[in-house]
Amino acid sequence: MKFQYPSRSLKPRVAYFAFGSNLDRRKLSRRIGSKDTIDPQAGKVMDYRLAFNMRGGGAEPSFAAAEKSLGSELHGCVYDLSRDQFGKLCLSEGVLPPVPFFPQAGAYRAVPVDVQLYSGEVVEAVTLEATILAKTAFGRDVLPSQRYLDIMRNAARESGLEQDWIDLLDSYFDDA
Repeated sequence: MKFQYPSRSLKPRVAYFAFGSNLDRRKLSRRIGSKDTIDPQAGKVMDYRLAFNMRGGGAEPSFAAAEKSLGSELHGCVYDLSRDQFGKLCLSEGVLPPVPFFPQAGAYRAVPVDVQLYSGEVVEAVTLEATILAKTAFGRDVLPSQRYLDIMRNAARESGLEQDWIDLLDSYFDDA
């Protein structure tokens, strides 16, 4: 799969794969400056997992990030965003364009993924993974706040994600 950083791409639209708090379409709409909520397309990315290895701040011990993991799957939704909307999202998430000699700058970095939509279609999209500098100590998962997990859990239900995925999100509450 060929990939250019979305802000430099000539394509007018960016397919963004959300899995954390951006899975909540109202929250995402506010972040990108849209008055309308955006309709998501549910799907999954193979060989990635849901990680809570992005350092938090204040009341948030951590945030969600995509992390490569052979044999795993990461469920979420694809949102069709304009380049401007994706740029606003990147600013809100601390995504910096690739910098020569310092590719791990910023909080997250945009990475290309193939999303298998629940409809069966496969789409090329971009998702976010934590940079080395923004990861928790040793890149270990740290359970986020219940508030953050509630956002993810409710958005997963509202978006129609598979029940097994919702059960996984619910299990974090059992362990908390």
